[in-house]
Amino acid sequence: TGRGGSFGELALLYDSPRNATCTAQGSCQLWRVDQQTFRKTLASSNMHSDNETKTILRKVPFFTDLDPSVLNRISDALTVVSFGTDQQIVRKGEEGKVFY
Repeated sequence: TGRGGSFGELALLYDSPRNATCTAQGSCQLWRVDQQTFRKTLASSNMHSDNETKTILRKVPFFTDLDPSVLNRISDALTVVSFGTDQQIVRKGEEGKVFY
């Protein structure tokens, strides 16, 4: 990895052996995090993100009267999608298979 990169997250997430060997090509300093702290931080981050998502969804008129359990399921199903400048997101006349 280059400057600012990371490695080892898959082994922490899946409690599995390392998938690669990393060797310093020069002097370097690294931040280290143990598996328990990594998982707690990730879970906390996901909970915070979930709460933000639900707050936003509650502001959408279509979702205002939904049962909280339905809103939770919708929130859990959402994924972030990124688009570049001038990249087309939907095309008029296309079949709608995704909700944005």
